[in-house]
Amino acid sequence: TPSGVTGATATISSSWTLGSTVGAQTLTATCSGITAPTIFTAAGRARGLTLNAGSQASIASASVAMAGTLAIPVVLDLTYPQGNTLASASFDIMFDSTKFSFVSSAVGTFGSVFENTSAASSGKVTVGVFSPTAATATTTLYTITLRPKSGAANTTSTVGLVATAAGNENAAAVPLAVRPLLVTIVP
Repeated sequence: TPSGVTGATATISSSWTLGSTVGAQTLTATCSGITAPTIFTAAGRARGLTLNAGSQASIASASVAMAGTLAIPVVLDLTYPQGNTLASASFDIMFDSTKFSFVSSAVGTFGSVFENTSAASSGKVTVGVFSPTAATATTTLYTITLRPKSGAANTTSTVGLVATAAGNENAAAVPLAVRPLLVTIVP
């Protein structure tokens, strides 16, 4: 869908979101008065395993009031596993320590969880999870709760994830994508 026409040359801008099909995908653009369409092609890639900061892959943002707290689950998304399973992972949860204070954490529903909160005052919590039985469904691994700091109202900040290792039940490495959460702090 075009988002706007600009300039004397009728330059138009548009966006295209690839479908969920893996492999070649095409987009055909037509314009009245021009006989030949323009065809764009792109390759849809397998998503694999994804760690989401937030409850669902479709939600990439959240808000929190200055007087409140925000519980952020770290969810292992197995919607498109592409044959991969997860038995162990280690990751860092990163947040802006000038905008948030670490309040608490809770283990999820998968395996054994090891956490290191010693750098939480600097905006980093390190987590490791392990289970001899691999995850085969989307599951919450860990939840971190943050509180906005004084003076952080009317700002946005990213709570990010850095995957440092991931493996399956056979100790083979598996790719693990991450998806951050954009948090708006409201008065």
